[in-house]
Order: sequence, then C-alpha cells, then structure tokens
Amino acid sequence: MRSQWLVIAVCLAQCMSNLVCSEAKEDFVIVVGAPGEVEYETLFLSWSDRWQVAAEKRGANVHQLGSVRAEESEETPSDRQLLSDLLTQTKSEPNDDALWLIFIGHGTFQQGIANFNLRGPDLSAVALAEILSESSRPLVIINCSSSSGPFIKGLSGDQRIVITATRAGDEQNFSRYGDYLSQAIGDTAADLDHDDQVSILEAYLKAASDTANYYKQEGRIVTEHPLLDDNGDGLGTPPDFFRGIHRIADAKSGGDPDGEWAARRIVSNANNVKEISSEQQARREELVNEIALLRKAKSDMDVDEYFDSLERVMLELARIENPPE
Repeated sequence: MRSQWLVIAVCLAQCMSNLVCSEAKEDFVIVVGAPGEVEYETLFLSWSDRWQVAAEKRGANVHQLGSVRAEESEETPSDRQLLSDLLTQTKSEPNDDALWLIFIGHGTFQQGIANFNLRGPDLSAVALAEILSESSRPLVIINCSSSSGPFIKGLSGDQRIVITATRAGDEQNFSRYGDYLSQAIGDTAADLDHDDQVSILEAYLKAASDTANYYKQEGRIVTEHPLLDDNGDGLGTPPDFFRGIHRIADAKSGGDPDGEWAARRIVSNANNVKEISSEQQARREELVNEIALLRKAKSDMDVDEYFDSLERVMLELARIENPPE
C-alpha cells in the first residue's frame, strides 16, 4: 500500500505542477508609496514592474497606483482616495478570486500607529481594515515597507494572507525585503518543493533568506524581520519556523499553524503549465484542503485507513489533470 501511495504521489506532483486556472479573475493592486528621494523612486518602480509582470502572466487585472503623475492640482484625488475608490469598486463586484494588495515604499510608526507613506495622506492599518471591512474576497496583503509589522494584527482574518517586511513598528530603517520578494516571485530558485510553481510561502521564505544574507554579507545589524500570517490569529510567523516549506514549530495561539494557505496560493508558474477551468480549480482547492485535514488526523487514524483515504483524494486530483477519455 505504501509503495503504491508513493507512486501516486510522484504522479500527482507531476500533474499538479502543470496546472493553472484558465479563468483567473484576480485583481492585483500595486501601490507605490511616496519615495522621498529619487533613488528610492527608481528602486520602488523596479520592484513594482516585477509584480506587474507576474500578475500579467497570471492573466490578472492589474491596477497601479502611486506612480508619478505628470499633472497634479488641488482637485487631483490623493493616492489614498484613489486606493479607497478602487477597493470599494473591487469589493462590490461578486468575485471569489483573490484580491492582491502590494504596498511598496516607506513606512512610519508614531504614537502606536503604523502608516504606509503615500503622496498626500498616509494609510494606516486601521484605515485599510475599514476600507476592506465588507470585502468577502480572499485577500493577499503584502506590505514591503519599514514599520509594517502592525499591519499583521490590524488586517489578519479568515481567507487572508498578510505578509510584512518587519515584525514590529519600531523597525523603522529602510526595508530591503520588498526588493528580494519582488525577485523571488519569478525565481525558480524559490521553488522549494520543485513543482514548477512558486507559492506565496515559498516566495516569502526565499526573500527572507536573501534579506538575512544581505545583512550578514554587509556585516550589518539586522533591522527587519518579516512575518507571515494566514491563520487569522494576528500573530504572524517568522521564516525560521519553517524547514523548507514545512512548519517545524507550533502556532503561538495553539491553533492551526501559519503557512498552509500561503503554500497553496501560487504566485507564478513554469511555462509548461496547462489550463484548467474555474470549476476544476475550486475542486482542486477542496481536495488539497482534505489532504491537509487528513495529515492532521493521521496520528489518530489506522494506518491503512489513512493511506486509503489519501490515495482516494490524490487519484481524484490526478484525474483533474488527466480526465478519462
């Protein structure tokens, strides 16, 4: 039974590495904050360009905010207002596909409030949470700025993945994590499980490793420590809680560990992926969730019962890729 299961697992990995939804309706909102200096503007725009390329490859709707506008006046809406209007529009439209919010820029932390710096009024975690309060869409929120840690607690929730470049508001030095993350989303070296796909979890871990290596090579004190939250407890998990893509420490809250949903949310695929329908994609998500539940219950199950159940789920997953004639 176990040898048969291993064969199925190998076949399934090959199948799943070649899947992509053919009806993706995701929205990527890429927000470039106030650069402060020209050198930062150049950096931020290059990071933004990488995210745009990744989003367009996924067939997603791409919305960019914060780039320098040629003509501005007192009547020109602020970037915060433009973002609020855009998010209000996207959350009002029926859509079960993910809404991605990518914040690239600087952050500040004063009087216990973390802000992302925009041209005009800044954006706090509290204000963003209010804008998104009625949204039922799955959310991926990535804040690549300094002092971004408090955005975890402020925006954590069900069906939400939140990544911040820092673990606390007092990490206020310029953050390089956004650079490495924008590279990781399209880097095959980030594909830790070798399935020809880069998940959010894999990109998060690769970027964290590259950021840590930067400080080590430069002989500098580390001033940024990224966090990931996708279990809704608002605490976040640092990258050293993982070995590869596998969690090696329990959640602080005692609940489900972070990383399970982020491991299933794909950022980029290899060029040889095959298209699947939205219905197949939805069923695939259900089956992947069932596998996760089985693994949690493994210690309480009979060995044969566990592998029989796992085999059934994996065979159905394989049939999504190779339906019978």
